[in-house]
Amino acid sequence: MEITKHANRQRSGRSGKKEGPDIAVFIPSFAGGGAERMLLAVAQELADRGYRVDLISATAKGPYLSEVRTPLKLIDFKARGVLAALPSLVKYLKREAPAVLFTGLGRCNLTAIWAQRFAEAPTRICISERNTLSMAKSNTKSLRGRVIPLFAKHWYPKADKILAVSNGVAKDLCATLRIASDRINVIYNPVVSKNIVDKSYETVTHPWLTKQGPPIILGVGRLATQKDFPTLIRAFALIRAKQPARLMILGEGTERPRLEKMVYEMGLENDVALPGFVDNRFAYMRQADVFVLSSRWEGFGNAIAEAMACGCPAVCSDIPTFKEIVQDGYNGLMVFVRSPEAIADAI
Repeated sequence: MEITKHANRQRSGRSGKKEGPDIAVFIPSFAGGGAERMLLAVAQELADRGYRVDLISATAKGPYLSEVRTPLKLIDFKARGVLAALPSLVKYLKREAPAVLFTGLGRCNLTAIWAQRFAEAPTRICISERNTLSMAKSNTKSLRGRVIPLFAKHWYPKADKILAVSNGVAKDLCATLRIASDRINVIYNPVVSKNIVDKSYETVTHPWLTKQGPPIILGVGRLATQKDFPTLIRAFALIRAKQPARLMILGEGTERPRLEKMVYEMGLENDVALPGFVDNRFAYMRQADVFVLSSRWEGFGNAIAEAMACGCPAVCSDIPTFKEIVQDGYNGLMVFVRSPEAIADAI
């Protein structure tokens, strides 16, 4: 892998000296998002394999912070945001000059490239795109969401290595940013591990899963427009009108008020639960009767791969990147995007 290739090259040239890390991994925070968790997993695995790894966080806050363990070294810039961490990252690169700085997410990718330019450090920049930029841009209402692809078009090609988490993301990068395909390598997210399977057998304390009751339909993800949980709730209403069932959606986000209002107005409050972020979603996946990922777009689809690994039957949207995980009718069912009727039939 490109990350370790350059780290090994630098280590071999140090003649046993211990100064400076081999690899630095830059993340925005330890919030409960899939990208943060995957970057943490990569950093931890590299450290476990004997590389000197610094895990740099713009602000070291969030539920995944408790998962950081030695020999991984945590550095907290205590910044207000990713861009606000730029001066600290510049100073860090000047001082430590790691062989490789690896990161993901648009704002982190850009900040890493800019920091390397300002620091004039020999560090090689390896960026990872984790979403389909064209869809994210066309569906965002924020100025930042519209601006990042514009900056990315100019700055991403200046990175030493560009990674994509799926073939779909790679093709989207080529089309959206006009980046040559031979400049992009596809490396899938390191989703499935023995740890996930082991944790899936742990006890769940939620009463719906500790007592015999109606079938449980499970959704997991940020409560955001991208995940399209309103469609899942409408699909559940169609099922609930015909038979007893319950719906649980694990995650947190800005869409919570809208979803709670939907549930109340549709009279589903006794059969729909929004527990928020949970430490061990894998145990919920093991015990649920069916897992549904109703996203309108995704870079990869960590949650559906996790659910399948935990033995939970899966239903998902028929979007290009999911086709790299699910074979319709073989290991899951794929349905039309934003179709409550199709989701309900598949469930």
